Amino acid sequence: MEGTGFYKTIDDIPFDKTIKHEAFLYGDGFPPRGAYSTYNEPPEDTKFIARAEPQPVDPIRPDIIPRLVSDEDNLQLNRIPTLAEVREAIFSIDPDSVAGPDGFSSHFFQECWDIISDDVFQAVLDFFAGGHFPRGFSATSIVLIPKRDNACRWSEFRPISLCTVFNKLVTKLLNSRLSNILPQIISAPQSGFIPGRLIGDNILLAQELLHTLDTKVRGGG
Repeated sequence: MEGTGFYKTIDDIPFDKTIKHEAFLYGDGFPPRGAYSTYNEPPEDTKFIARAEPQPVDPIRPDIIPRLVSDEDNLQLNRIPTLAEVREAIFSIDPDSVAGPDGFSSHFFQECWDIISDDVFQAVLDFFAGGHFPRGFSATSIVLIPKRDNACRWSEFRPISLCTVFNKLVTKLLNSRLSNILPQIISAPQSGFIPGRLIGDNILLAQELLHTLDTKVRGGG
């Protein structure tokens, strides 16, 4: 083994007979595939970790970290969507939006919904059942949009990412569920990217605090 001083130290230890040890402790208590080293038995004063037993995780104390998501909320987040929810998400996408790498726009999905609805719905069910996106579903195209006429510098372009309609569909389904519990898990001082809150409110509050701290008090009161 070469590359790090840790492995080199193991190679330099004198041994008597050849055995196999799982000598490295990782975060999950088990070494990854291939992390085995064949070497001789170490001296008695050298301690190796053969295999670490998984340690129980300490329960989260609700008085320190409150539980903000209830069991009902968790079930709602993991609930299998209905065909009506999928259709609503599809038709909420702007039909004039640009198509992704596969060339199919949301206008195609909306116009051909009666034909492709079953296939789209089965793909959504597979995702919510724990399936993984095929590479084509998660692929995106990076396009540079000029900010001005005759743009010739990188700073004069704005990059955008064009994703597939199925990617947008799953994102909308997850977003509609998360939006119901976001107000209870996001603290009040967080004002950016939250409907009904303005990031400028925190800036104004900071300015008011600095102004108050800079005000000189007369008369020692």
